Amino acid sequence: MAPGSAPYVYMLSEANELQQLDFVNESNAVMVKTMHERARNLKVCPNGRYLLTAGNRGDIAIWSVTRVK
Repeated sequence: MAPGSAPYVYMLSEANELQQLDFVNESNAVMVKTMHERARNLKVCPNGRYLLTAGNRGDIAIWSVTRVK
């Protein structure tokens, strides 16, 4: 498993919010509002350290993921 990738799950909501959920420590959840007009795609880098989100206008954002202990 890639360092930093588990036990997190990432979701992109219809409200343009990027959500991170930690399955081991359920109280460790993060929600961030994106700058996209309408967020379309979410990709996780293979090493688990970065996320890419894309909007309907062709805009792309790179997010750095840090683990909270």
